[in-house]
Amino acid sequence: MSRIYLASSWRNTYQPEVVAMLRAAGHEVYDFRNPPNGIPGFAWSEIDPDWQAWKASDYRDLLTTHPIAARGYMNDFRGMEWADTCVLLLPCGRSAHLEGGWFSGRGKRLIIWTHDGEEPELMALMANHIVTSSEELLNALGGVPPVTASVQSAACTDRTPGIRIQRARKNASIFRLTSPTAIAICAGTTIDIDGKSHAFEVETPVASGVMIGGTDYGVAIDDNGRPFIAALSANPLSGSWIGGFHFAPGGNATERSGGDTTPSINPYSLWDRDFRPTCHDPRGMTLVELNGRRFWVDIYLTGVDHKEDGTSRYGVEIADGGSLDLLDFKTTSQICADHGKRLLTHDEFCAAAFGVTENSSADDDPEETGLDAARTSKVGLMQATGNLWVWGTDGDPTEPRPSIFGGSWLNGSGAGSRYAHLDYWADDSGGNLGCRAGSDHMQPA
Repeated sequence: MSRIYLASSWRNTYQPEVVAMLRAAGHEVYDFRNPPNGIPGFAWSEIDPDWQAWKASDYRDLLTTHPIAARGYMNDFRGMEWADTCVLLLPCGRSAHLEGGWFSGRGKRLIIWTHDGEEPELMALMANHIVTSSEELLNALGGVPPVTASVQSAACTDRTPGIRIQRARKNASIFRLTSPTAIAICAGTTIDIDGKSHAFEVETPVASGVMIGGTDYGVAIDDNGRPFIAALSANPLSGSWIGGFHFAPGGNATERSGGDTTPSINPYSLWDRDFRPTCHDPRGMTLVELNGRRFWVDIYLTGVDHKEDGTSRYGVEIADGGSLDLLDFKTTSQICADHGKRLLTHDEFCAAAFGVTENSSADDDPEETGLDAARTSKVGLMQATGNLWVWGTDGDPTEPRPSIFGGSWLNGSGAGSRYAHLDYWADDSGGNLGCRAGSDHMQPA
């Protein structure tokens, strides 16, 4: 059976019936009207009832900065990543066609279901099938096996180019932040990709477009040798990406009073092929320095679906002792290890959480990873303290003791970067106790 992303329109009256038909046939279906996280599907009227009167600049600004738009985008995009097949149900609008094009470009199956009266489109030839009835659709779904995630991963691995970087700064990323929304490749950098050399003798801006808060972006080089960015939908180490960064939903702390609500690039999240975390996947992490030593920490608390999403992702259900069957010290340590990561020590947590508003907490139990500006740290940890306790160790090199850090929403004026229990009950598992993973640093040779 297939995992189907049904791309269509709110105005398409067939859409609910098609969802029901496909599910009755045994397929799994992402329904944009009713996302699986329980949050209602996105509608522009949620942002502004008078949205149809917007100017172009209003549309651009609200699309790129409004949290409801970011939430809706991430809901649907995660559905696209999850699915192996897109059914483009006509009639539908521009967004659905963009989604269908993404599936075709990713090598996933695209099926277009058209009806009498629809205007012909030449580029529909990108689709694997064009069907005109439910019977033809079900036959098409059964006739061509979907491209599975493992096959896609293997294909990406087979195509992974050889990338070598010569850098001007041995102890830093090849990228430099030039504004809150832009980066450049540092002067003196040379990047070899499959034997083709790209020399950047002067600082070179990386082309970028609209970015969505809470998203990881990769940097690649096009056929003309120009660097550009694009949102990452898979582990970038399995592709042609030379590096990347996290575009956060809010800015980092500058003092000790938390961050802000303006989406921006986290400057500590810049990584490249040889300057990055040592774990399997560099997305969603930020660099911390402590007494001359570097390590990386997850920007977000670990989510319930960490096996699919990785351990650091924006807008997902948080993993804790309530949302999982068990999240004690042993279980949490194993989750980190499965992703090539580890728990933080007490000293590491204090350094990573520095900059939050101390002696404060969130007002309620956080259900999703996201922005809590007052408790954003200097290096950009989101919900760093006063949301959930997180597991860690006291830092002893030979006999580390289970510890918990930061405090939860229940701790009020006690929560903060230095709030900790350094000899904690290892079997505890509760709704106020979660996970934030760390990784060692890969230093360029």
